[in-house]
Amino acid sequence: ISDVLKAVIVPLVFFGVVTFAIGVMEESRLDGFVSLLVSMQQLIHITLNLRVYLPEDINALAQALSPILFNYNFIRPGCTAGSITFPTVFGGYLLMIVALLFLFSITAYLRSYVLFRKTDIKTQDNNHTYT
Repeated sequence: ISDVLKAVIVPLVFFGVVTFAIGVMEESRLDGFVSLLVSMQQLIHITLNLRVYLPEDINALAQALSPILFNYNFIRPGCTAGSITFPTVFGGYLLMIVALLFLFSITAYLRSYVLFRKTDIKTQDNNHTYT
């Protein structure tokens, strides 16, 4: 799998999972899930920046998952991905990041709206007296 393809697929899957979790998980489980993902990001960052010998499999895994950190060190002026030029690759990544942030924001807004509506309905039910 090419670096460019991997750099698109890995963040899409990662943020797809996060967005899905925000949309469907209960708060207590969501907290633990987000903590796990942040810990994974920190471990990837540490592994990539460690100056000690690590087994090749660990290094390869950290490199494969580095796009989760939006670590696009392989994108440099003058590089091409097939017939795609550097400005197109760079602009595409920026557009992808903006699109992911938009999707994340919309999902978080919808979650807060749904939770607010549930709370509002529950409050109305509790205030309603039956005679």
